[in-house]
Amino acid sequence: MNQFFDFKRFSLLVLKHWADNKKRYTLSLLAYVGLLTTWFLFGLIIEGIPDGEGLPEDVQIPTFFFSLFAVGTFYASQYFSDLGSRHKGSHFLLVPASSFEKLVCSLFFTAILFPILLIACFYLVDVVMVTLANSFSGNSGNGGKSTVANIFGVELIRFNPKQAIYLLLFFFSVQSLFLLGSVYFKKYNFIKTVITGFVICITLFLLTYVLFEHVLPEKEDDYYFLKIEKWFPTVLQVLAYSTAPLAWVATYSVLKAKQV
Repeated sequence: MNQFFDFKRFSLLVLKHWADNKKRYTLSLLAYVGLLTTWFLFGLIIEGIPDGEGLPEDVQIPTFFFSLFAVGTFYASQYFSDLGSRHKGSHFLLVPASSFEKLVCSLFFTAILFPILLIACFYLVDVVMVTLANSFSGNSGNGGKSTVANIFGVELIRFNPKQAIYLLLFFFSVQSLFLLGSVYFKKYNFIKTVITGFVICITLFLLTYVLFEHVLPEKEDDYYFLKIEKWFPTVLQVLAYSTAPLAWVATYSVLKAKQV
C-alpha cells in the first residue's frame, strides 16, 4: 500500500471526518440559513417593502461574499484545531493516514465542499426571498421586480476585468492562510491568524512608505507611482494565484513535522 497517498485510505479518512463532524456541520448550515433568512427579512421589512426596492442585487451580492469570507476563513482556522489539545491531537495524529491524505481531506472539506454547500444554501434562501419580495412588490404596485443575483458575474476587484471567479480564487488564497494558521497555532487560531495578517500588511505598508520617501531618489511627475500603476495589477494576480498553493505546501510541511 502506498504510504504517501492511497485512495481507499483517503476515502475512509473523508468518511471518518464526516461521521465525526456531520452533526456540527449540519447545525452550522441550518444556522447559516436561519441567519441569512433573518437578514434578508430584516432588509425587506425596513427598506425593501416600504420603499418598493424589493431585494436589490447590491444587497444580495455583498451579503454572499461577506458570509463566504467570514464563515469560510473561520471554518478553515478551526479545521486542525484538535492539534492544540494533547488528547485530541494525539488521536488525530494516530489516525492511520498520511500527512498528505490529511491535507487533501482538509482541502476537500474547506476548499471544495464548503463553497458548494454555502452557495447552495445562499441560493436556496435567496430565491425564496426574491420571490417573497416580488410578491409584495406586485401587490403594492410601488416597485420593480427583484432578480436573483449572479454571484459569478460581478466585478468587485478591479485587478482583473473578467468575472468574479477571480474573487473566488482570492477567497481560496485567504482561506488557505487560515488553514495554515489552524495547524501552526495551538490555540486561538483564528484570532492569531488575523493578527499575524494585520502585522504583515502594516509591515509591508511601512516598508513601502520608507522605500518611496527615504530610499528612492526624487523624480518629477510621480515617476515611481506611474511605474507602480503598470505592474501593480500583475503583482495582485500573481499573489491571487500563488498564495493558496504556497500556503498548502507550508501546511503540509507543518502537518508532516507534527506527524513525525
